[in-house]
Amino acid sequence: MVVYTLYVKADLEGVASLGLVDNANVCVSVRNPLDPTQTREKIVVDPTELESPALNGHDKHRSTAHAAFHLAIKWDATHDGDHRATLRLLTAKDHHLDNKKEKGSKGHRHELEQAVAKLRDNMTHADSGQFVPMLVLDCDGLEPFEFHALGDEFQLVSQHGDPTKPARVVDLSSGDWSDYDLASGSISVMNLETKLE
Repeated sequence: MVVYTLYVKADLEGVASLGLVDNANVCVSVRNPLDPTQTREKIVVDPTELESPALNGHDKHRSTAHAAFHLAIKWDATHDGDHRATLRLLTAKDHHLDNKKEKGSKGHRHELEQAVAKLRDNMTHADSGQFVPMLVLDCDGLEPFEFHALGDEFQLVSQHGDPTKPARVVDLSSGDWSDYDLASGSISVMNLETKLE
């Protein structure tokens, strides 16, 4: 299992915070790490659908692998036969990981715990132009190589807006978003960039 982190960078104007909407779908492109020619483009992952693997009698006794997942795919046959791959999404709210219940080696559990601890719920105006870790992808048998903004997974709070109002969902599928409000002036999110490491 390998841990990847989604980093988000944007230039913010008039924005107090920008973050991912709770339980919003996430769209990524993935490849088979054993055969990079096998890819799946723009797979939409629903974070509200966490699946538990069906285990046979032999696998139930193994203490490594078989963690719950949000996405499972099967790659074409390789030299090892059919290869199932899984992906699980974790946010800053998942900081309470129970190491005893997490599957995988002790080193993997530690790496996962450290990655989740570094996540941020939001990037702030002070983070403008800097990459901020916002999402962890716990992967087994696949490698995410690109994040695709769908248009409804980011939310922002204006610097001069009413703090009692809920965050505003913004469409960053084109990489930029702007608006003008008489009360708060110009607000924008420009030059959205993401990377997976």
